[in-house]
Amino acid sequence: TGTPRVTLPSEYTIAFWVKWRKDLNGKFLLRMGEDLTGNAGFVIPANQKMLNFYDTRPTDVSDINPLRMEPTNFEVNAKMGWNLFVLVGESGDASSLQGSSTLYVGSGTSFKKVQGSFSTCFSGLQVLQVGGHNFYPGNLGGLYMYDRKLPDGEIAMIWNANKKYYRCQES
Repeated sequence: TGTPRVTLPSEYTIAFWVKWRKDLNGKFLLRMGEDLTGNAGFVIPANQKMLNFYDTRPTDVSDINPLRMEPTNFEVNAKMGWNLFVLVGESGDASSLQGSSTLYVGSGTSFKKVQGSFSTCFSGLQVLQVGGHNFYPGNLGGLYMYDRKLPDGEIAMIWNANKKYYRCQES
């Protein structure tokens, strides 16, 4: 919501904070691409609590039903408070589906828990929405976008610099 249309380069890092709403049915966490040529991102499908990676971009011209959905191993709970999501990806070419993406999630007092690795990437896609329209996931906090893969130490710096503002401190 209000996210500028930025095209992701061949290496990227996107980090943002989310506090989940109570009604999680069919909500988009992150959506990239174009509706006519396909898009990709993260969604909570209807009647589920598992965050899923999805991609509707065709892999070749014969791909008439290109929807691919993979679970991230992250189960959303509206009572969990703020979460930091960090998506790191790379491809050899800024317009290729071939590459890799890894999702990290921080909540409570823990961070850097890998929630999923995917054999596709978002390079060359425009960031359309973080949340959006009636499909927003809840409250959105800081949004950070980088045109490179952040190393673990820099990702940890985002967590450590901001966790006190999102009340992710040890009790």
